[in-house]
Amino acid sequence: MKKVVFVVALVASAQSVFSQSSLQSPFDETFYKLGLGNRGRGSFAFGVKSGNIGFQFGVFNNLDIASDQLSVFPPTLDAKFFGNYRTEPGFGVDFLYFFGEKDQSLYVGLGLYNEKISEVWRSPSTDELFDIGGRNQVSAAYSIGFTGKFNERSQFGFGYHTMLGWNVTYSIKHRK
Repeated sequence: MKKVVFVVALVASAQSVFSQSSLQSPFDETFYKLGLGNRGRGSFAFGVKSGNIGFQFGVFNNLDIASDQLSVFPPTLDAKFFGNYRTEPGFGVDFLYFFGEKDQSLYVGLGLYNEKISEVWRSPSTDELFDIGGRNQVSAAYSIGFTGKFNERSQFGFGYHTMLGWNVTYSIKHRK
């Protein structure tokens, strides 16, 4: 999770340097998305667009069991396999292509998203859950959506993403 926060902060701070200085931003637009997540537990994405091409970095809450509910100690002798569960938020990147004019456009996207799947064991005597180990699962993600002009400097939109779920988009234009 620290890596996710670091990357989002790095991209956001780089973009704010361009927007607050005399330097010309290399991007036409910056956009932010809030979504339901594919399981209704929330998602966020940050992206940039230049011409018809865009990139976004997304984070989603797909937890089955929060990692702070799992014991870090070795399991008790009576512990038995409980199942494979998602224990950390997922994250990934998307390549987006925008069809249409600057004032309104349809977009499609393709990305890769990572989730941690942990092997969880449960002790019947203590009712504790133990994370025995896990694996990272990388999945392809697809998206489609629409953005339209709100005013001279911003746009609103909506879309669907296989990992981020249904989402709304707010875009800030850097160039006319």
